[in-house]
Amino acid sequence: MARVDLHLHTRHSLRSPEWLLRRLQVPASVSDPKELHGKLVLAGMDFFTFTDDDSIEGCLEIAHLPGVFISESVTAVFPEDGCRIPILVWGITESQHHEIQKLKTNIYELQQYLVQYDIAHGVAECLYGLSHKLRPVHLMRLALLFRHFEEINGSDGAFLAKVTRHLFELTPADIERFAAMTGLMPTHEEPWRKVWVGGSDDHGGTTPGKAYTETPEARDIAQLLRHLREGRCEARGDSGNPLRAALDTYQVAFSYAKKRLEGHAASPTI
Repeated sequence: MARVDLHLHTRHSLRSPEWLLRRLQVPASVSDPKELHGKLVLAGMDFFTFTDDDSIEGCLEIAHLPGVFISESVTAVFPEDGCRIPILVWGITESQHHEIQKLKTNIYELQQYLVQYDIAHGVAECLYGLSHKLRPVHLMRLALLFRHFEEINGSDGAFLAKVTRHLFELTPADIERFAAMTGLMPTHEEPWRKVWVGGSDDHGGTTPGKAYTETPEARDIAQLLRHLREGRCEARGDSGNPLRAALDTYQVAFSYAKKRLEGHAASPTI
């Protein structure tokens, strides 16, 4: 079997998901990519990637290491109303990253591009924070557009994982109803069957590899990505809890404050 954490952040994720940290202008993460890679090795991961928000810089810092591939978390937008949904894309090139960033303001065009170029992708923690614009119709559209969904998220609680699984465990009748209500046709075969993945969603460097995705044995990155695209994978590991989320947030804030203080101390006085 092969293991990979398909959702975690480095210091190149700038916009924090936490309201308080955004108010304090604290980034989403201050984790060093090389240090995170070492922690993933110790956690037993076989392949390595980061999903920074609309950035691949963290991946590029360790791209020379074995088993590393480039990924990112894309802030995709429903053009009808501006509702934002994080879409994880795995195994891309630098040029594909630039195209993806151009297309992210229209989730439909983004989805078509990902399918056209056979890029592995999935919907991440779409219920987290419950955007004020998120409505049942968005969940219907997501079910019609995407096959892969994040089930186990190391930052979210187990209850939210169960809710996500319940909402997207569908029947052919559900898909017909969603299509009739949205006017959107399914983009993939057997759209009622979903593929479930997992990732730690680590921001503070405290839980990388605690939640992950497991596939059959993969001799290389290409085979791993093929397993993902074709649905030969399972979400593994532990969901988060309020204490773990609080500790992760604290670690980000503490590390950021420490770096700022060290920077001030190192500045020459006049």
